[in-house]
Amino acid sequence: MAEEHPELSDEEFQELYDQARLALHVKRAEEALEIAQRLVAARPASTTAHELLGDAKAALGQLEEAEAEYRLAAELEPANADAQRKLGEVVLQRKSAEFQQRMLQMQLEDRTLRGIGHPQAEGAAMRSGLFPGLGQLYNGEYEKGAALTAGAMVTLGLAVNGVFGLLSPETSHGREIFCLVFGGIGYLIIYTYSIWDAVRGAREHQRLRELYRPPEKPTG
Repeated sequence: MAEEHPELSDEEFQELYDQARLALHVKRAEEALEIAQRLVAARPASTTAHELLGDAKAALGQLEEAEAEYRLAAELEPANADAQRKLGEVVLQRKSAEFQQRMLQMQLEDRTLRGIGHPQAEGAAMRSGLFPGLGQLYNGEYEKGAALTAGAMVTLGLAVNGVFGLLSPETSHGREIFCLVFGGIGYLIIYTYSIWDAVRGAREHQRLRELYRPPEKPTG
């Protein structure tokens, strides 16, 4: 595992390597990174050191740098199947992360094209509190907002009709009571759901913005 090098004996190299592996095992990736960097500096031609450095960087989420270390380890020792496997895995992880970023960007761009700004949960809740569906319209969910508004108007209309019916001098008010109860309960359900869903939608939009990391512009 260890190559000859004047700065580190085989025993010292192995001891540091074991320490780094233990640090990775107990989730102390930064400690492992420092040790791996020391090993690479001492033995730049060591596939073991470069592979270990790649493991530490991968554990820290530095996938691009981890890929470079695995690639170098594989080039130094083409028969190193472990380095080849890790290289393939980190490449897939990077592509998956890039794909997720593109999907997030497309969702945000779609919202921008539809005229949606940066909805806040408080604003969405306040609008749905005024009338069901307004919070969804604020979030850019126009179809859902229109459906909730229509449902609220129907149920509220039934409840109001029931109230006015009860004020009439008729002796039997069975129909009016049904309209009042059915319409009132229906409106409360729609009203409560509208507020909850509006807050959820605004927070989801905020989550997308936090997850999306726009590509850095080149300097100079």
